[in-house]
Amino acid sequence: MELKFIYGEPLAVWKDYLIAADLHIGKRGLPDWNAHSKVIERVMDTEGICKLIIAGDIKHKIGGTDGKVGKFIREIGSKYELHIVKGNHDGGLNKYAQYAKIYGADGAVFDGLGVFHGHAWPSKEVLEQKVAIMGHLHPHACIDDENAGFEKAYIIGELSADKLSKRYKRKFNRNAKIAVMPSFSEPYARGNTCFERLSPVMKRDIFIKTTAQIYLLNGIRIK
Repeated sequence: MELKFIYGEPLAVWKDYLIAADLHIGKRGLPDWNAHSKVIERVMDTEGICKLIIAGDIKHKIGGTDGKVGKFIREIGSKYELHIVKGNHDGGLNKYAQYAKIYGADGAVFDGLGVFHGHAWPSKEVLEQKVAIMGHLHPHACIDDENAGFEKAYIIGELSADKLSKRYKRKFNRNAKIAVMPSFSEPYARGNTCFERLSPVMKRDIFIKTTAQIYLLNGIRIK
């Protein structure tokens, strides 16, 4: 798999794309948009990358957009090639089409990588790629039960080809490979443990739990 996770940051690289998910710009108590842009620009410059994909929920306010979201999009979109796949919080983004290419909830394909947010079914084409990547779930791992220690984590696994074939009414020749991004901004979300209620592709008869691998941001595999 050509997907590379950035050490110490909730970011991934696919060829010449940097990928982030769930920035939730505008949510109280989270870092400001400017702090987000500084981290992303630093990693992009270090990796020598000029293309950024946001895999949904770039903003937090569902009912509209505020100036903070616009400032981030204009800042990044004026310097880099910016792609935004809409998440369940991302209404009203089309006004920024001058600075970013905006895609619907069914996702998009980038040089062999399928990208979608995860709150809705992606297109069949997205899941047929070498690997598909999503956000939405804010995955974390409890690494210290006694002290309730949580850390952001990536999940990698497979989706059942048989179940996907029935869902799309078109044959899948292999299990789809799926990677779930941790939230870029939020420290963790303890409530997001029942993933099958939050994402259709993570239902227990579709996501094959025996294939699951879990990695912390420091690269350590814990499952």
